[in-house]
Amino acid sequence: MATQLNSSFEGLVKAKSVPGIGAVILDKSGKRLYDSSFGTINANDENAKPFTNDTHLFLWSCTKLITSLCTLQLVEQGKVSLSDPVTKHLPKDNFQVCERLDENSKPVLRNPKTEMTLLHLMTHTSGLTYDFFGSDTLLYDYRAAKGQAGASLLTLSEEWQYNDAFLAFDPGARHHYGANIDRLGFIIEEVSGMRLEEYMAKHIFEPLGMKNSGPQFKGEDWLRVHMKDMEGKLTAVEAVQPPKAPWRFGGGHFLVSTLNDYSQVLLALLNGGKHPGTGERILKDETVRDYVFKDFIPEVGCTGEGIGVCGQSLLPGLSNAGDVGAALPGVPRGWSCGLMINKEDVPGLRKEGSGAWAGLGNLYYWIDAKSGVAGIIGSEILPFLDPDVVGLFTEVEKFAYAG
Repeated sequence: MATQLNSSFEGLVKAKSVPGIGAVILDKSGKRLYDSSFGTINANDENAKPFTNDTHLFLWSCTKLITSLCTLQLVEQGKVSLSDPVTKHLPKDNFQVCERLDENSKPVLRNPKTEMTLLHLMTHTSGLTYDFFGSDTLLYDYRAAKGQAGASLLTLSEEWQYNDAFLAFDPGARHHYGANIDRLGFIIEEVSGMRLEEYMAKHIFEPLGMKNSGPQFKGEDWLRVHMKDMEGKLTAVEAVQPPKAPWRFGGGHFLVSTLNDYSQVLLALLNGGKHPGTGERILKDETVRDYVFKDFIPEVGCTGEGIGVCGQSLLPGLSNAGDVGAALPGVPRGWSCGLMINKEDVPGLRKEGSGAWAGLGNLYYWIDAKSGVAGIIGSEILPFLDPDVVGLFTEVEKFAYAG
């Protein structure tokens, strides 16, 4: 089976569908059921170094799970509650709802009918959206009129963060994946008195032995971001690098790490928040059970419609249309305090209550605590939901359960 899976990886590299790519599968004890990498860090450089599972790469939205876990640590300590209004910790976050844009492309705003809480941020039900993702076009149209299309991916000024944002719907009205976890990052900073990357280093990376994770690349051996054009040709974009002196990191997408490092987060969650190698605990067992692997959409009061499904992107160079839960056809989904949750068993694959998500550069992971197995696959190509990588992720998961 490993030979067949290896051949699938090698086939994508030989076809130049990906530059470098790797995968790690772990059982609950930390045993590696699969650990292989392929390709190089730069498809445009014949002398580029090989990509390995210890090579730095952007995590993109895989950052969000770590930010959510940090928030849950503060919940355990009684410093925040999921029922807290966001304005309790970020008084300027009194965002209004945009009903439409007027003839001058200015938002027509009203006060929200419900108060935004930390639970809304956790579950992507706050009304904060991305301007390139899915079917809500108001934010994109507004940004485009100002020449800022795609701006929500960047670390921008304080003025932009507070004066140039609005809600696409009332908090709690529905689920729409967006810029929610950035706000959680700012709350962590306000409550802890630490910069977000410093808090993560002390409370997540050090306890889990993650020595290659943080806001910056170390040296030049990192997997370049590659763009794939309509013909499938890859081009490395060396200019895409972490900001050198950001005003402030949001919690949504700023981290740099490795597949091996990130797998340690998955391993800790397989073990109820305790890492079996370091012996350190990042969360209580009951917190992991009752928050990380529990669907909170019923508590919000909306439906789970559209969870994991990405409509046609308004910026097609960033994301394809598709389904992050491609391995879950017909399976109802929810959202926990950090993960997309499948609410039924997937025959032959992950069990009910498993969690999963992804990162924009075509990174995908799942955590099945009931079966005691987790895995991650990662490359660094845009647009998101590349069909070759999504298909390979499904093969990786099938391999994990085949034995």
